Amino acid sequence: MAESELSPSFFIRLNDGAESAATEVDTRYREKLCALVQQELSRRLAGRLDPEDIVQPALRSFFRGIDKKGWNIVSEEALWGLLVKITRSKIRKSVETHSADKRAFAREVPCGECVLVSREPAPEDAAIAADLVEETVRELDPPGPEIFRLRLEGHSMSQIALMTDQTAVRVRITLNRIRDRLRRLLSATAAE
Repeated sequence: MAESELSPSFFIRLNDGAESAATEVDTRYREKLCALVQQELSRRLAGRLDPEDIVQPALRSFFRGIDKKGWNIVSEEALWGLLVKITRSKIRKSVETHSADKRAFAREVPCGECVLVSREPAPEDAAIAADLVEETVRELDPPGPEIFRLRLEGHSMSQIALMTDQTAVRVRITLNRIRDRLRRLLSATAAE
């Protein structure tokens, strides 16, 4: 199948919620959506947000719409148009969030005026982080722990894919699940 053509069977799989179709959407459109976000974010906001921070929830909303709302996508133009519309909506929400009074750019202190006491976390913060990482790794199936370890060491997703003999999409999905798990654990820890 050519890069620009999607088969009718793809749209049937997509509308039925097949993981293979979801993976193909992710593979074909994630980078294009990240480029769109990068192009449309102001330079100041781009310094605060990674395009992935907007694209990931946009893709999640897209798949939720197909699954829960029964959206029926029948063409590549409709697919791309809907992905762009959802992504632009996420961009607007991020701009609103980061322009709110608590997060307004005017409240930011330029680096020249801030004082860094230490680059190292406080001992109690380091202990909490170590516990969260340990608890997260304990619940992962292989190759999750290895993917997590390599990411913590600073390897890129493509490097991790090569090192673990996984696809880049599988590495991204695993890391997203780990991130979601860490957020839940961190929220539970903060609530205690």
